[in-house]
Amino acid sequence: MKRCYKILGILIVLITIGGLSGCKEKEKTASSDEGGNIQKEVTVCDDNGTKKTITDMGGRTVEFDTEIKKVYGANPMATILLFTLVPDKIIGWNEKLPNQEILPEAYKNLPVVGSMGTKQQAASAEEILTYNPDLILYAQAEINKQSAEKADKLSQQLGKPVVLINGSLESTESTYELLGEIFDCSERSNELIQYYKDTLSNIEKTKSEIKEEEKIKVYYGKEEDALTTSGKESVHAKLIELVGGKNVADAIEGDSDAAVNLEEVIKWQPDVILLSEANKNEKNAYQNLIQNTAWENIPAVKNNKVYVSPMLLFSWFDRPPSINELIGIKWLAVTLYPDYYEIDMKSEIKEFYQKYYQIDLKEEVITDMLQQ
Repeated sequence: MKRCYKILGILIVLITIGGLSGCKEKEKTASSDEGGNIQKEVTVCDDNGTKKTITDMGGRTVEFDTEIKKVYGANPMATILLFTLVPDKIIGWNEKLPNQEILPEAYKNLPVVGSMGTKQQAASAEEILTYNPDLILYAQAEINKQSAEKADKLSQQLGKPVVLINGSLESTESTYELLGEIFDCSERSNELIQYYKDTLSNIEKTKSEIKEEEKIKVYYGKEEDALTTSGKESVHAKLIELVGGKNVADAIEGDSDAAVNLEEVIKWQPDVILLSEANKNEKNAYQNLIQNTAWENIPAVKNNKVYVSPMLLFSWFDRPPSINELIGIKWLAVTLYPDYYEIDMKSEIKEFYQKYYQIDLKEEVITDMLQQ
């Protein structure tokens, strides 16, 4: 029996690949991503195997068939990542998508199957099993003991292998590397990684030129009354700091949303207010705020600097945190600092949707969205 081994060491990813034609050597050096994951790899290949075994980003050992035809993204973060890499394998959407008409024909009529391991749009194990997925992908913005336990529970409920990945922007590189190995599409995943690295590098270069006294104070309001927010440690508001803004709610600790009162927002005196209208209960957030005279003396309101984060298929800023934040970074950067960031948003939007979703957006779609 012929065997080949490539040992590069392991911390995050351990992959045992069985192939019918041997193991193709690939060099990979140790690296550390923005999320602090040090990535080193061990590959062990066996000519007559049909199973692939990995250690996922939660430290869990997962074995599954090498031939993967169908995958269930257990939550939107997971499904969005799958759609960028292996759209032909996803069994359905977790919820009905806005702007669904821009999708390629093959994906417009995918069923809404719901989510598991989350409170939103809950799906039943019985329903998911009717689609007979070969693998379950479960994404969390923070990987810890609790997220690993949720992945274990999900695997027990479905009787299927569940791979836990980090869906945070900071872990994009290591996440795509792992997914590239799982689905044997490393060339595609490396292309997306490069765009991610170039985007963050360009933003960071310009951000370093912004003087401290020029930094803009930003309040991120959620829910219909805009009186729920996130601190600077939260995955939900991190783009503010990434582009050089100051989150006025930076004293709020942890990653969870926090309720605040209007008096606090008035005290913070934000220069810009960002709103989310991604959830059903937020659809009137902008109108509610600008029509409420109690907000009128806040600088952001007085100077018409209240913005709703764009959404095309998926939110650019939050709800859920996703790879769409890469175009959201550029939008927020040029919105806060038009004199610093020289970004042609029309061309950037077109390039992003072509690269990540393989969608050629019509000019009028892009124009309409930027005018909202």
